[in-house]
Amino acid sequence: MTEMLLKAQNAIGELYLDIGMMQKGLTYFQKAWSNLLRFTLSDLKISQELMKQKVKVMNNLAKSASEEFLKENHVLEYATEVSKYVMDNPRDQATMRYTEGVLMLASGNAALAKLKFQECLNIRRRLFGNKNILVGEIMEFLADLLFFLLGENEKSQRKQAIEYYKQVIKIKEKADSVATCKLVRKQLNISL
Repeated sequence: MTEMLLKAQNAIGELYLDIGMMQKGLTYFQKAWSNLLRFTLSDLKISQELMKQKVKVMNNLAKSASEEFLKENHVLEYATEVSKYVMDNPRDQATMRYTEGVLMLASGNAALAKLKFQECLNIRRRLFGNKNILVGEIMEFLADLLFFLLGENEKSQRKQAIEYYKQVIKIKEKADSVATCKLVRKQLNISL
């Protein structure tokens, strides 16, 4: 019963995010987070479904919650701990690396965030190939990080960022050409 509630809360939160209502989405992620805190780490190790829900909720919180909420609720610490237990599912591993990267960035550790995003990129490339939209998503994060946060005097980093941006544009153009829904096209054009 609780697993179904968590799934529903997370799914409703994601729907609100998809239609641009971030605050309402965040409310549902916070409810799911509160319910997840009732489970011990051993409970999560036993139930793959609970572990999967925790990974999704942490990822959604990392994308939508304020730095203050993330710090007060020790989401980074939970993510680091949970990350140790998602070794058998590459998709969850990639999601956790992404989540850890966002949380590291929020805590001010850009160098470690870059490392986590790079790990996520490597996993996603192995899973989906080089031209998948999920690969483009993480490339864009890495490009932004390299371009804006890791110092302007690093010529090689700037060159790598530009290369990532070029690849992201190609991926988004390809995705846009096959997208049939206006909402999907709009979302593809949001960042670049």
